[in-house]
Amino acid sequence: MSKHLSKYYLVLIGLLLIFFGNIPSVASAATGGIVLPKGMVIGDETGLQVKPSGKYMVEINNVLPGNKWQTTITIKNEEKKDSYFLTFQVLPPTLQVGPIDFSEAIAMKLFYDDKLIYDGAVSGKGKDLDIQSEALALGTYQVGEEHQLRAEFEMDKSYTKEDYIQKSITENVWQFKAIKDNGTYTNKPPTLADSTKPSASKIASLAAKFPKTGEISGYGWLKGFLGLIIISLAVFLFLKKEKKKYLSESYWKGDH
Repeated sequence: MSKHLSKYYLVLIGLLLIFFGNIPSVASAATGGIVLPKGMVIGDETGLQVKPSGKYMVEINNVLPGNKWQTTITIKNEEKKDSYFLTFQVLPPTLQVGPIDFSEAIAMKLFYDDKLIYDGAVSGKGKDLDIQSEALALGTYQVGEEHQLRAEFEMDKSYTKEDYIQKSITENVWQFKAIKDNGTYTNKPPTLADSTKPSASKIASLAAKFPKTGEISGYGWLKGFLGLIIISLAVFLFLKKEKKKYLSESYWKGDH
């Protein structure tokens, strides 16, 4: 084969190597369980911090009737340059032992910077809002921005001593997810009325679908991939044509 055909093959191989060497690791980022970047710091007053998985466990163990308590979680974006859109969701109980289902027996109110955004059971199934089925949008966190999420709990008073003969335990997990925000999402703080909008489920779906750290912009990589396929096809057709031409010339020159 002539040298100029070999040159075109080398160019095609080079393009493929450059492209596939720079494809973002979408699969590994999505399946690695990392939904919070390092700079999104979330922790409670005890010093317990939410891990990169975004999960925060709420364990309830033999709470007495009428008991009240609260937990305050501080959320801060300590990233140097990126803004992140944050969502919050109460997952179904991971553990339920004993006769008392604390996920339904305990009432919970959530306040975001002292504004009520949820009122219902610990399970996330509220009076006006179900944050077990839909993620609650907490808005965009600019660099250095900080907010507080306060949860107030109250155990149902109707339970008696007989209900406590056997120990009851409930474990709930709160799920935080962050998506890099390039101006796509609204920065409006959540309220009880706003949180019922269907946009929350769309945001939760996006959060589960795309990587959250080193996130690529939209479908840019997909467009690049399709573009490379088109270029590769064009080069292939050109090479095929050149090869046919080369073989034809060789034939008439007596190389047969």
